[in-house]
Amino acid sequence: MATVITRYFDSAKRARTVVHELVHRQRFSRRILRTLDKPEGLADILTGAGVAADTAQAYQDRMAAGGGIVLMVRAGHKPLGVAKTTREVTAAMGAIALEGLDEEFYVKDDRSPMRSVLVDEPLMLSRPREPDSTTHHM
Repeated sequence: MATVITRYFDSAKRARTVVHELVHRQRFSRRILRTLDKPEGLADILTGAGVAADTAQAYQDRMAAGGGIVLMVRAGHKPLGVAKTTREVTAAMGAIALEGLDEEFYVKDDRSPMRSVLVDEPLMLSRPREPDSTTHHM
């Protein structure tokens, strides 16, 4: 399971500061971070990522009324502690809470098969076996 964490910031500068902290000091991958600064289509993007429709619509309405930026972090199983670190950093650096709405959602983690040498060469680390032999030593 992965956790999709969304946070609202009232200024682009503050959101960029948080992204810089997460990427350069906390060593998060940029692939799990996304900043959304346009209200047009924001609700569709967020619901596509697993955010509840009412929360996504509240973010879109808030951005349409007063600007700001939404930070979305997809905290999977690697590295450990991404969700906790994201919560701590965004709270310390001025994320604005949306009262009465959930800002964290659990979604199915889409792990795609990784490239591996064993996929192409499954016997690379073993000796060829003799079909008639019963002593298979490494």
